[in-house]
Amino acid sequence: MDRKHPAVPLAIIFGLLLLFAWLGHLWSGGSTGQRNVAAPPNQPPTASPTQGSPQSYLFYLFDVSRSMNNGAPDSPYNRAIPLLGGAIRALSGDEGPPAPQRHRVGTIGNMSLNQAILCDINVPRRAVFGSTDTSASADSLRSCMSRLRALRPSEYTDISGGLKYASLALQGNGGAALGILMFTDLEEDLPSGREIATADLGGICIAVYYAITGNEPTHPSDLDKRIEFWRTRFKSWHAQGSLFRLATAFSPDDLNHFFSDCGRGK
Repeated sequence: MDRKHPAVPLAIIFGLLLLFAWLGHLWSGGSTGQRNVAAPPNQPPTASPTQGSPQSYLFYLFDVSRSMNNGAPDSPYNRAIPLLGGAIRALSGDEGPPAPQRHRVGTIGNMSLNQAILCDINVPRRAVFGSTDTSASADSLRSCMSRLRALRPSEYTDISGGLKYASLALQGNGGAALGILMFTDLEEDLPSGREIATADLGGICIAVYYAITGNEPTHPSDLDKRIEFWRTRFKSWHAQGSLFRLATAFSPDDLNHFFSDCGRGK
């Protein structure tokens, strides 16, 4: 009896192996349709909802006059260009004005009222859950900074004309947050016979990041006079509020606090 029965357990084990193999075949074939019902973990995200019209419009003016854009690698103009990215990132953050946002860039030069918009950067609404795709905005920003670096200096500085152009470009957006950011040394220099433009800045908040150029290092009172001159002019042109900061003092929090307070009429 001990000689015959050892084959029985072997047969049982072999039979069980065949049974498991058959069940595995059924699972892989018969349940494929069920397993495909669940979405694969790496499927592309669903399309985001329509962003709608911008809720904030910002216009940037870069002074390309020779006093700013003197051709040196460390010119006041070249030092100001990176602030474009800093400002857009600050204003498009959680503490910034409502989104979607439209950021456009122009210049202050010989004939600031007769120009075309240099850059147009759209920033989408911030996602409540998950991340927001900002790759298109980042590409537009890089392209804009390259264009700014390629601009040649101008002989004159029509700041008033630049402000009028920006204010006209912001018209027709009632109910949205409106802002102008300027990067300049505040020294207006017009050719003989040029009429000074007058801008309607009603409802617009203006942030000025100024550079110290010319004789200001030896005559600091000239800087104080320029700031007071433009502050008074902005007020006479009905600006909702104004901020003046040295360019090297740029702070994202400071900028957002200004626009927040200005938007509430403080």
